Amino acid sequence: MKLADLQIKKQLILTFGSIMFVVVLGAVALEQNNRLHSQTEIMHKQSLQSRRSVKNIELYIRSMQLEYRHMLLAESEEQFEKAIYKTDQYEELVAGEFEVLLQRDTEPGTDIGEAMAMFEQWVKIRENNRQLARDGHISPALERVADTGDIGTLRENLLESLEKIDIVLEERADDLLSQSYKIRSSLRNQLLIILFAIVTLSLLLYYFLYRNIRKPLDEIGKATEQFKQGDLNSRSNYVSKNEFGLLSDAFNDMAAAIQSFTEKLEAQNRELKKQKAKISEASQLKTSFIGNISHELRTPLNSIITLSGVLGRRLEGQISKDEQSYLNIIERNGTHLLELINDFLDYSRLETGKEETEIVRFDLNTMIDDIVFLLRPQADQKGIDLWFTRTKDPLLIESDPDKCRRILQNLIVNAIKFTPEGHVEITVSSHPSHTDIRVKDTGIGIESEKIPLIFEEFRQADNTTSRNYGGTGLGLSIAKRYAELLGGTILVESQPAKGSAFTLRLPR
Repeated sequence: MKLADLQIKKQLILTFGSIMFVVVLGAVALEQNNRLHSQTEIMHKQSLQSRRSVKNIELYIRSMQLEYRHMLLAESEEQFEKAIYKTDQYEELVAGEFEVLLQRDTEPGTDIGEAMAMFEQWVKIRENNRQLARDGHISPALERVADTGDIGTLRENLLESLEKIDIVLEERADDLLSQSYKIRSSLRNQLLIILFAIVTLSLLLYYFLYRNIRKPLDEIGKATEQFKQGDLNSRSNYVSKNEFGLLSDAFNDMAAAIQSFTEKLEAQNRELKKQKAKISEASQLKTSFIGNISHELRTPLNSIITLSGVLGRRLEGQISKDEQSYLNIIERNGTHLLELINDFLDYSRLETGKEETEIVRFDLNTMIDDIVFLLRPQADQKGIDLWFTRTKDPLLIESDPDKCRRILQNLIVNAIKFTPEGHVEITVSSHPSHTDIRVKDTGIGIESEKIPLIFEEFRQADNTTSRNYGGTGLGLSIAKRYAELLGGTILVESQPAKGSAFTLRLPR
């Protein structure tokens, strides 16, 4: 029997003895690596994590000190109780970190128990001083928490004790690191020997397997490449009794099946192209219909808005307050409906790819002044302030003014809509490569996990937002797509119940 006809399994068995040698050498390297990992794990768990806990304790103690001072300087009962509540929270965190330290660090020399006892004593004295402040004796209470007072002195001693613990943990981590370096040096020498042995053995294996595997692989690979290039009649000519011979036969059978399937698929593709053309035509008709309907609605809406506004101003004082409010409602709802139609028009143009840009040079300050003037009545109606802090000199940029105006108007309208009370502030800042326009509000804010959703079409933060504040969910989506069309982007910072800040960043 020819060696080329020998089964691949038997050919590989011939090299098994050599491979076992490599395995033994690898096992030695693995054992050394495990030792190094064990040392590193000990360093991380027993020293570095313990140091992190110590730093957390120091931070929480400083926070307790700050909140305690807020309590003593509180101007109302609510502020007093809030400071107490935060102090108690930090106290629980410190106690938890001490428990973790006691469980994790069992080696002598750190005096964690002594520091914990000192902390408990400090807390107990502070509770007595808290009652003194609650009784109205603020000055004596402040003197006690000062650095020279008994509470302040005990606090500084406690922090000094924590610093000593941190030093001990750091020295311990350094010792462990030194041991790891020694193990690594030993491992490196052993791996060099293993590497040399593996290279030598690999060359021998390569020469042996190359003769018996390379030829059928080349033959099958050549047929496969020709088949991939489009020659569906390509077949492998390699014939043998081993696994490669079976693989060659399997490839030929597969190629024949694919050739038959491809012919059927081409017929189906022709039919799909016809269907795609029909779908594209239907989409164009839908877009055209939306555009036509929107244009037809804008004309009567503009008339309704204009006439209701004129009537409201001319009849002010001549009709009852209820009748005056009816006119205001007509004008306000008409304006809102016009904004929705404008959103649909913008969305329709973006979807069809017909939106174009016209780049000109303009003053950004003047544009924002105009938008603020236009939207200030909405802010006044809600009882919130609308501010714009402009730069001293004109801020000239080159961009599409219409799309910039649309983006900023959407951002400011959103800020006013979702701000029940407080203010909306607009600021601009110029940088060498870009210009930032920041719209910051004191509104309801957005949860971090929901921020990516607000830029999706027909989506708001959640269903509750849609019900309470209305809107189609297109405003921010259109603003972001316009910003990207201008080569810029929109950045978002937000916290629930604290407000949001949307930044339009445009290239200069």
